[in-house]
Amino acid sequence: MKIRIGIAVVLFFAVLPFYWDKTKDPNTYRLAEAGSTGDILPPLVFATSLYDSLPHNIVDMLKLGDVEGTKVKYRSGAYAAYYHYSADREQLLRALALTPVPVWDVVADTSYHHLIKPELDALSKSIPFAELDYDEGFWSAPLDQFDIIESIKPPYRHVFLISKSDKTVFHRVTPMV
Repeated sequence: MKIRIGIAVVLFFAVLPFYWDKTKDPNTYRLAEAGSTGDILPPLVFATSLYDSLPHNIVDMLKLGDVEGTKVKYRSGAYAAYYHYSADREQLLRALALTPVPVWDVVADTSYHHLIKPELDALSKSIPFAELDYDEGFWSAPLDQFDIIESIKPPYRHVFLISKSDKTVFHRVTPMV
């Protein structure tokens, strides 16, 4: 009798993980990592400076030393930083071209490149919902009024929305993985 109960208990715990995996929502892992489910802690949100994302000489050259943004950090260590500021378009693009990259970095951009709306849409679908609350207006900006520019400068990936008509800039920074 004790052996039967012991076997039943062992079988129950041996089969439980397989049953559990099949009943889970397939998005649970992504949502749990993102911190957007009710039973998981939300991401931490910090104030951050543009100095944390760009070289100091570039920030000083653009006269953006007082720009602060929002950093959304997840328990996995991943994060995104968002900034909203005013900068001269040509000076900003020139500064991106001047931003140094290590010679051995094969994934780095020597300058920048344009993204098209479907590429930005694909990126937006990959971000956690919790991040949208802290994006400094980045994801809600009217894209027909902005040029979308990406610059890979290890260890960061920069995505800029630069206004076509004025000096408005929305800036998203994520670490490269």
